[in-house]
This record gives sequence, structure tokens and C-alpha cells, in this order.
Amino acid sequence: MSNSHLPLVINASRARFYIIGGGAVAARKVKTLIDTGAMIYVIAPNIDNAILDLAGDRLTCHERVAGEEDYRAGDYVVLATDDKATNEHQARLARSSGAWVCRTDEPEDNDFSFPAVVDRSPLKVAISTGGATPALTRLVRDRIEAFIPTDYSRLGQWLESLRL
Repeated sequence: MSNSHLPLVINASRARFYIIGGGAVAARKVKTLIDTGAMIYVIAPNIDNAILDLAGDRLTCHERVAGEEDYRAGDYVVLATDDKATNEHQARLARSSGAWVCRTDEPEDNDFSFPAVVDRSPLKVAISTGGATPALTRLVRDRIEAFIPTDYSRLGQWLESLRL
């Protein structure tokens, strides 16, 4: 990860995420987002049942090819197909509309990425190498997870309740 990367925390409940692709990688991204309150749209000619089974108020599935009309400025677009040419084409369409792009096949072409997260809500620790070394990211996440007890969640909630 170069110095050009800046880790940010966003309020996902105010965001729209478009997941382009309907396979296992897309399913992992949907599972990452499903409890955040984000509006999630999965668009792919074929969508796995693992994704379709999650559809509801905040997750909409469209079995078709994504087009320029799907993207708007400020949207987050995750390109999770297994076809590089499709991902390149969709990245151009999304960016021309002002959307932010995350390509699961080309991390160096990302406008944003998903960090590994240790969740002890309200405490969350994010670890990222900007996609450069996923194995190192997992190793560090596992070590931090072992270091921060699950009781920190209760502690954080209690401390939050004391805030004025």
C-alpha cells in the first residue's frame, strides 16, 4: 500500500453499493455489507442462491448485465466477476458516472477497498494492505483478534452509555 491510501470509516447506512457479479466473491462482499444498513444491489446474469437467499429490504438482486444507467456519482461499485474484460468495462462505466470502484481482480485499480475487521462493537479495528498482501492482512487481523477480548464489546457499550 502506497502513501496514497487513506483508511476511512463511512456510514454505510447512507451508501449505495453495487456488486457486479453473482458468484462466491460477490457473496462474500454481500455478507460483509448486509448488516451495515447499506443499500445493496447485486447485478449479474446469474446470481448464486447464497446471495438470492439474503435478498430483502436492503438487498436487491437483478439477473442481467449491468449498464451505464446503473451507476451514479457517489455510489460504491464492487466488481466481482471472474472476467477481467467485464471488470475493466464496468470500471470505466462506473467511473464515468462518478462512482467509486473496487475491483476484486485488480487491487491496484481500486478507488476503495474492504479492510479486514476485528469487530468488538462499538470498537472496530480495520487492517489493510490495500490489497497488496492479503495473507499479511489476515495474519495481523488474527493476532489482533486474539489480543482484544470479546468482552471489550460489553466494555465499549457500557462506556458509550456513560457518554453525555
